[in-house]
Amino acid sequence: MKHKTRTKALSLLLSLALVLALLPGLNMTAYADNAETLLTTITATGTEQASYSVANVATVSFSNLPSTATATYGSYYTANWGWYGYGWTATVTAVGGNTITKCVFYDDANRSATDSEAPFVVETTAEDKTPRVNGTPILANQSKGITKIEVYGYAAPETPSTYTITIPSSLTVSGSGWNATSGISATGSLADGKKLTVTATSANNWALKSGDNSVGYNLVTVTGTYSSSATPASWEFTELSNTAATQPMGIIVENYDDKPAGTYQDTVTFTASVEDAGIPVTSVAINNAPTEALFVNSTGTLTATVLPNDATDKTVTWSSDNPNHVKIDAATGEYTVTGVDGYGSATITATAGDKTATCTITGKVTYTSLSAGTVLHVGDTFYAGSVYFNTSPLVSFQDSNGVITLVENNGCYKFKRGSNGTMPNVTAYKIKDNTDGIYIVSGSGTSTSDKFTLAVHTK
Repeated sequence: MKHKTRTKALSLLLSLALVLALLPGLNMTAYADNAETLLTTITATGTEQASYSVANVATVSFSNLPSTATATYGSYYTANWGWYGYGWTATVTAVGGNTITKCVFYDDANRSATDSEAPFVVETTAEDKTPRVNGTPILANQSKGITKIEVYGYAAPETPSTYTITIPSSLTVSGSGWNATSGISATGSLADGKKLTVTATSANNWALKSGDNSVGYNLVTVTGTYSSSATPASWEFTELSNTAATQPMGIIVENYDDKPAGTYQDTVTFTASVEDAGIPVTSVAINNAPTEALFVNSTGTLTATVLPNDATDKTVTWSSDNPNHVKIDAATGEYTVTGVDGYGSATITATAGDKTATCTITGKVTYTSLSAGTVLHVGDTFYAGSVYFNTSPLVSFQDSNGVITLVENNGCYKFKRGSNGTMPNVTAYKIKDNTDGIYIVSGSGTSTSDKFTLAVHTK
């Protein structure tokens, strides 16, 4: 008997409708619709230096009277007075295509004077260090320096974004699972701080349909590594040029072996738009890393400087590669030298955006061993290599390797292991010189057989 073999063919066709929402920037030549605003605040942070809240907006430049045989003129800086001195001039100038309409100069007591006509200048004389604006002192004989300058005006017109998007007009599905396709490419130019985003929507909610039958699929931005549950993706271009930039695209199709034959179709709409890309972090630096080893149980808080000043997200996250030596709060940067499993170093990492900075914090102990005559005071730490304390007739106990701290609690001394747990109580004593603490009468070394007998002196 001959058997006939029936082959069921399934034809899949994905039709793509291309819709591009082009949103170039407006090229304004007048300020009718551009209101005067605070462009930046220039803050005195050092001698003849400035800190800008917005990059490429304004700069401050200094000029000084020449020195004479009897006096030296010039600008100086202090944390309380800002820029001060005799015979100096500071001029604020717009950069980056911005327009300045006025500058408000603040003295050391937050008093202010406004200059509404270019050039925007604050100055002192060879005889008087009171800051002057348009020749008038901010407050004669009281104003000592300039701490900040608010700069008002009109921001530079935004450079238009122009681009061309190329998307395959049809995609071939050769089987279930991963299907490689041509990518999405773009050419053109983007204004500073902008990105081009392409998103896709499906007429059939990401299903290829033939009558009442459907086959689910997704478009994704991968090149072969995929998940069957991947969600439809969007494509981002942060830089454009005359050379096409291409983002990968693929199709993930569910198993359709049990579907009847037919032509399955869907229509996908692509939308392109220009959006704010945000200003990325360019660097992060730890400001106050300890320069010397710290005793176990020491605490502190690290801070970091993130640049540029106007980065969109300046959040710093902290981590330690060895929390048993040094632990740190991920959000606040507060650290503790723990000594949980001994004392040593930990590498601390500050992360902002995709930038990192590291420092090393090292722990130490007050005593690496105990001997007769040692006086332990509250807060003292020592490293015990299986040390046995004999405080008979009160209490005896043994501790394995680790850092131990003498603490006081409810009138009793306790030996605390690292930053965890407490050892048995030892009644509080005063040593012979009437100083609070525990006096080691005998014993030496840190081996398991050595015993340290604590002095017994009542209060």
